[in-house]
Order: sequence, then structure tokens, then C-alpha cells
Amino acid sequence: MKLSPCRTLLAILLLAGSSSWAQNDEKYYYKLGKKYFMMKDYKQSAKHFYKCVDVAKANGNDNPNYYYYPAMLFFHGEGKSKQVLKTMDLIAPLIPEVPSNPLDPDQKKIDFFDNFFANYRININKADYIFLRYYIQFKTGQIELQDVFDRLDYCIRYHDPSESMIPISEVYKLLVEIYTDYFKDSADVEGYNKENHAIVCAMFKAAADKGNEQAQEVVQKNCP
Repeated sequence: MKLSPCRTLLAILLLAGSSSWAQNDEKYYYKLGKKYFMMKDYKQSAKHFYKCVDVAKANGNDNPNYYYYPAMLFFHGEGKSKQVLKTMDLIAPLIPEVPSNPLDPDQKKIDFFDNFFANYRININKADYIFLRYYIQFKTGQIELQDVFDRLDYCIRYHDPSESMIPISEVYKLLVEIYTDYFKDSADVEGYNKENHAIVCAMFKAAADKGNEQAQEVVQKNCP
């Protein structure tokens, strides 16, 4: 059955309108990016998620989920430093900074994150969010040793092996990289490394004692 010329024209216009709508809808690119991410095609995923960021920015969308995945893809080797830093600049005003005062009592930290994830529409694991924020800062030369240990302690504390897309062993590797790089030119490299490794191991032992099996593996392999 052939369509009449009028119906054919209407179908073409509807198709064109649908295509135009998709090009200006961040949800469209988000879904495509997520699809390729789950397929582990990180190159294609990055292409769509960076487009998602551009469209979300142009539309004035303040939902941080549309800006998050380029950080995850940077961890997987896709995207340049300048690209991901621009994206983090967009997400920073939408999400509060992680507390960094080591003297804060545990309950204050717990209350912060309970409130944080109850009031901000973030569809990600707490540990992944914290890890990626400081992973990017370190890899782009913007991290300070003074507060990163306390902040990544939250990452270890909130790691859930059933939800997190990033193994807790990556947090261990990042912490070791950070202090090794920071003290590489010091007069007592071995002493500083030993001292900081003990601090890192104490963090993981605390998580292991609470039943985190991935933390237990880190302790068994790296913390005699």
C-alpha cells in the first residue's frame, strides 16, 4: 500500500522533526553514551557523552548526571586533560566539595554524605564519584597531598563492591602513586613512603574489618 503524497510529506517532516529534537536533547546522547559504556566501547561512549555535556550546557541543565561520565571515561583512557577539566568545571558548582578536615568526627562525615546523596540527583556510587574527582586532579597535576588522604578515606569508607564500577584496589594504587610522587625529591624518600604506606594500610584494614572483601584482598597483598 502506497502512501499518498501528503502522508509521505508528513512522514518526512515528522522524521526530520524527531531528528532535530534528538540533536537538542541531552537525554538522547546520555542514553547512547550509556549504551556504549555498558558495551565497553569507551571511544564511542566518550563521543556521545561529550556531546551530552555540550547539549546539557547549552540547555542550562543543572542535573550533574549529564556531566559525570566523561570523568569515568577519562579513567578508562578516553578524553584529554583539557576536555575532562572543562567538564569538571561544569559539574563543580552543581555538587558541593567533599569535606577535608581530618579532625571532623566520623558522624559529621557520615551526615554530610547522607545529606549529599539525598539532596543531589547523582545516579552513581559514592566511592566512584569521590575517586574520580581526585583521580583527575592527580593526573592533571592539581592535587594537594595535605587533604587528599582524608577525602579518599571517604572513598574507601563508602565503597560497595556490589555497586561500584571501580575496584577498591584502584584507590590503593592512586594513594600510593600520590604519596610516591609527592615525596620523590625528599631527603628521606624511604621514610616518607613507609610512613604514608602505613596510613594507607590503616584505611584499608578498617574497611576490611567491616567486611569489605575487596579491601581484605588489598590488605593481604600489600599490607603485611
